[in-house]
Amino acid sequence: MNKNKLKKMDKQNNSPLNQNSIKKIDIKKNALNKSHDKSYDRIAKELLNIANEYCWKIKDYQKATEYYEKSLNIKPNYINALSDYAQHQRLHTKNYIYAIDLYSKVIELNPNFEYAYSRRSFCKQNLKDYNGAIQDLLNYMQINPIVDPHVYISIAIIKFKIEDFKGIIEDCTKAIKLDTKNDCAYSYRGRANFYLKNYNEAIADFKTAYEIEINKSKSNNEFKPFSLANLKYYGRAKFEIQEYKNALRIFEEMIEQYPKHHYTYELIANCYEKLNDYTNYKVNFDKFSSLNEIHLKRLEAASLRRKNEE
Repeated sequence: MNKNKLKKMDKQNNSPLNQNSIKKIDIKKNALNKSHDKSYDRIAKELLNIANEYCWKIKDYQKATEYYEKSLNIKPNYINALSDYAQHQRLHTKNYIYAIDLYSKVIELNPNFEYAYSRRSFCKQNLKDYNGAIQDLLNYMQINPIVDPHVYISIAIIKFKIEDFKGIIEDCTKAIKLDTKNDCAYSYRGRANFYLKNYNEAIADFKTAYEIEINKSKSNNEFKPFSLANLKYYGRAKFEIQEYKNALRIFEEMIEQYPKHHYTYELIANCYEKLNDYTNYKVNFDKFSSLNEIHLKRLEAASLRRKNEE
């Protein structure tokens, strides 16, 4: 393990907050050993409490695993322990296969445990079981009486992985019917329309998303209107219907927000080429080439750092 990581862990373990948590665990362990109530339910519950202390407060994940296992050894069908242990496996150890097994056990014991479906869906996405992930979210919606537009958007995002663009449009349209001010739904529907070459529909969606986000920025100074990806698709859709000047205006707005984004300069250069302005074409293409070289070097350095940390 990387030395910096070890130092960080040592610092965390010696912090006053962790020391207090460790004292609490010691008290719980002593109480458990001295207790006259040796029922399986009580012991399993106390072991789960200790596991959660290790997991969420002390962040000693090895110890947390040990006590989750102890709790489940005492009471194998303890649904709270199964659910909490699954969360630990999903969020901390990234053991998605084991987490799925635990969530599946929770669902077997309680088919109406709605969050087990949505959390299992996340694990399946990481294992590239996209159809299984979508089905879990559909099951979640069947159980939950309150339909959340963000669940439809989550399904749409998964459908991007399998290039189900028509399905994305259907799901985002459902989300928009529930929340007409949901900029994410318009953005993802716009992208799906773009890939289906429905450029005018894509432009309409991006225009609406843009207007919603501008209004958000007026009420929240920290909100940055329109993501880079949305602006890119918005401009490219304009480019595809040969509105080169409008596309150029959008790409220049991207530069205002992201002045070092290499790919944007290439898009601008393409617009100038179509407008027969070869002087500005060269200026922007040279800028793209220069920034792209820096970008590639950063990617190489980041890759090297990751290898050294492993």
